[in-house]
Amino acid sequence: MDFFVVNGKIWQGNGRFCQALLVRSGRIAAAGTEEALEQESRGCLLLDCGGRTVIPGMLDPYGTLPEPPPRKGLTDWLEGQLHQFARAGITAVQWADWEGSLTKNILPVLQQLKERKPLPRLQLLTRENRGWQKGFGGRLTPVEELPGLWRRGGQFLVPIPERQTLERFLHQLQFWPLPAGNPRRLTLIGADCTDSGHLQRLGELGVGILGFPAQLEERLLQCAGQPGAQIHTCCAWRTLSHLGAKVAFAGIHRIAPFTGLQKAVCRTTVTTTGETRPSREALTVEEGLEAMTAGAVWMDFQEDFSGRLLQGYRADLLVLSGDPFSCSPERLGTLRPVLTMADGHILWREI
Repeated sequence: MDFFVVNGKIWQGNGRFCQALLVRSGRIAAAGTEEALEQESRGCLLLDCGGRTVIPGMLDPYGTLPEPPPRKGLTDWLEGQLHQFARAGITAVQWADWEGSLTKNILPVLQQLKERKPLPRLQLLTRENRGWQKGFGGRLTPVEELPGLWRRGGQFLVPIPERQTLERFLHQLQFWPLPAGNPRRLTLIGADCTDSGHLQRLGELGVGILGFPAQLEERLLQCAGQPGAQIHTCCAWRTLSHLGAKVAFAGIHRIAPFTGLQKAVCRTTVTTTGETRPSREALTVEEGLEAMTAGAVWMDFQEDFSGRLLQGYRADLLVLSGDPFSCSPERLGTLRPVLTMADGHILWREI
């Protein structure tokens, strides 16, 4: 089905806005004003956004399972999980499959479900030596296996749980230098506990960084317990982004999906006098939304056709209950999608 999306404040990404979109065959066929696109919209179903804000759909590059998949009723369970993603505005998600059991059990069921109805895209990240495969996801790699990364292609996620592991990672890169531009999408999961030297090096390398803003307080507390930690450089997503690293947000809350955005934007710091003031790592709303959309798809080699609402890109979009660009920062967490579209299909709506 094709749509003429009108009467919206449509954030295309990277500071660009438009009034209307033309969606054909699952892609953005055109973007502009309603008047300019009206002639081309013949045969399209009118989708009136009611003046609401529209943003690209969100990819959660490291979603976590709320519970183990059941042995019985797997089809209903998986359909329920994907429905929750759609309601949260998550149009694509990657699940970590450390043991390979999800890949074996879920993929056949997922294929059957997709034949019945449109669903969010699900990808599985494994520890098998698969490299990156279109529509499948990437490979999770322990730090000890880093030397092997340069003999393989593809997307890699390197879990970095603590400061010492990050230092070991950077030390290994002295002997196994990363190609310029990080073409293999080497990405660190939760490289939160850093100092100014780490930040500069990670920025120079163009490494991908997966942050978990919904868990910001817990992450900062964990970093504070690390020997030699500099708390003002922990979870330094804004600095990392400005230095050249690619920052994406993961672990999107399925009930309140913009909770993490609110925490990242409203981030504060306590001065030596006990005063609370905005942190220098507090993001703007647009920086946070970029991390939830374009930043996430970069890590999956999709930045040329996903993560923005531009001509030729996937028609993944959300109509929101409020405007993140004008509402109070303290209310960002109350925003929610009232319509979710993926690949030109409406997955869920209440307008």
